[in-house]
Amino acid sequence: YKVACMCFSAINGSGPAYLSELLHVYTPSRTLRSSSDTRMLEIQQYKRKTHGFRTFSCFGPHIWNSLPQDLRHCSTLSSFKAKLKTFLFSQYFHPN
Repeated sequence: YKVACMCFSAINGSGPAYLSELLHVYTPSRTLRSSSDTRMLEIQQYKRKTHGFRTFSCFGPHIWNSLPQDLRHCSTLSSFKAKLKTFLFSQYFHPN
């Protein structure tokens, strides 16, 4: 929940600048069906499995990209938080 909220703030420019610098918008090298989604983040590679994946620049985009598209395109932080809670509760109670 916290990581997704931090990613939302960083993408929309309301978060700290040092977090915004760690996240990069994914731009595909050719036209794909997923190219219409402008809120996908580029997942950076990491060298060590034990420490690299825990960094915000790797874990943040992984969490962000796993969210549904309508959730990533929310306009305000309050609507994002409300939809995120609903999504996470539905994932927990109905893990289909």
